[in-house]
Amino acid sequence: MRTWASLFLVVSSIGCGGGGDDAKVTGYQIVAEQGSSLTAVAGDAVQLKVVETLDDGNTRDVPGDTKVTWTAPPTITSLAPDDTTSASPMPAPGADPTGFFLNNPTRGDAAADLRGTLFVLDAGASGAGSIAVSATVPGQAAPITASVVVGPTPAGDATKGKTTYRNNCAICHGQTGDGSPPNPDGSYTIDGLKSDFPAPGLNNAPGAGFVGGDPDWNAAVLAVAARADADDGAVALRLPMPSWLTEPSIEHGKPLTTQDFADIYAYLVSETQ
Repeated sequence: MRTWASLFLVVSSIGCGGGGDDAKVTGYQIVAEQGSSLTAVAGDAVQLKVVETLDDGNTRDVPGDTKVTWTAPPTITSLAPDDTTSASPMPAPGADPTGFFLNNPTRGDAAADLRGTLFVLDAGASGAGSIAVSATVPGQAAPITASVVVGPTPAGDATKGKTTYRNNCAICHGQTGDGSPPNPDGSYTIDGLKSDFPAPGLNNAPGAGFVGGDPDWNAAVLAVAARADADDGAVALRLPMPSWLTEPSIEHGKPLTTQDFADIYAYLVSETQ
């Protein structure tokens, strides 16, 4: 079930590249890692970066040793997988769209991909608005700022979600999202490997109480949790839960999109056994 990905709705109003050797740096700009407008929907993971703006009208990546610090929205640190007492650092939804950057110490396998990745948790009370992002670089007094316009999560299709779920998730979480059953010795088998911990049930079976059966979850939360490797309370998800932020899916060989996660969520809510 190693397939975590996100349609990186990336943001860039001008191309990164060009600039002769004699071009002078005139400032900085926040853009997307792969280009496109600064737009997203709830559930997206938007990979951002800072580029230099040049006096010839081009942009270029900042030098590799430049320390970029993302200052808004806040960077939260995930809780340890066995932490059941600490308050969740996850930001609460409000009138405006909610987003955050993430430090997940438990998942060192994904650390490089998390840098500069904005997780869009919701679209705000009105279903529309924007998230202000800012960053600093050494020697630049003023913060570099931008806005990511956010829309609502797309509607899910349970029929498509069933196929996507079974192709990418069922090997660990069960064919109907009922979780991994215990072995006779009390261990669990996840993706063919022995584990001390189960892959939890995700469907809407009576008493399931997780994802499909938990009102605190929705399609956007599922997409963010899968990509961030942290649940709705920011508790880190153990390996072998894949890093879906970059893992290619079975269907198209690219990371699962927010539409894919909306479809999966629709299926999990509909599945009751």
